[in-house]
Amino acid sequence: MQKDRNELYDYIKNNSKSLSLLNSRKIKDIDFRVIDNLKKIDKFEIPADINTIYELLLYVDPDLGKCKCDDCHDMKKIKAGRKWILNDFCSRECADLNFSKNQTDNNTAKRMTIESKERMKSKLSSIVKEKIKNGDFTPGITNSWCHSKIRVLIKGSIFEVRSSWEAFFYILNSNFLYESIRIPYYDQDKKKFRNYIVDFCDSENRILYEIKPNNKIKESNFKEKGAREWCKINNYSFIYISDDWIKKNYNRDLLMGQPEFEKISVRIEKSLKYKIF
Repeated sequence: MQKDRNELYDYIKNNSKSLSLLNSRKIKDIDFRVIDNLKKIDKFEIPADINTIYELLLYVDPDLGKCKCDDCHDMKKIKAGRKWILNDFCSRECADLNFSKNQTDNNTAKRMTIESKERMKSKLSSIVKEKIKNGDFTPGITNSWCHSKIRVLIKGSIFEVRSSWEAFFYILNSNFLYESIRIPYYDQDKKKFRNYIVDFCDSENRILYEIKPNNKIKESNFKEKGAREWCKINNYSFIYISDDWIKKNYNRDLLMGQPEFEKISVRIEKSLKYKIF
């Protein structure tokens, strides 16, 4: 008897598409259609009390229809829209729960030695640094003093920048290049090489601009030293755009037409009012 069920299971597994599509115009319900198509095959006997695909799968293999997620709340649930041959789980939710549990219990990273983890971290770090240096990758738009990206309209196109100050500066200097220059430098505090992504580049006048409040400009700034060395070699100048420039040049009217007019103006005016520099 079990042999017959195994043969039936193998047939279903290998012919699932044809069983589900054959006579689809005549029989709309997929449960009735699959069972009807199977009953027409002489060598298989389908019990009369089987009316659904789920009941059929339980008949050929009692474990096939059971969700393998330990936390499943409905062991016989079939989510609407799923393939009619059951997978290991009754729903995407159960599959995600099981995956999460496996990651917690059997995560390969937890079986790695400390030395292996350090080698992996070093390798990944080197790959990312090289991609940044070559311009293949730019870190996500976040920093410690703007908290979110800001969209600006420049020459008919939308660009994302890291702060309201950068947004305003870009609007007034639309010919400049944003984050186009990468400068490698050595961080003596961290004892490692890093990459400095310069905020703006005026290639026509050969000037690099860094947008930064006064209280964020450190006396021992290894990024700046690396940038100034690069500028010396390439005949560029390096300029900070900070508090005084914003106070002198800010004009709300210049932001009219920008997609995030309110966000830019509110943040700049708040920094001016409360001297958040």
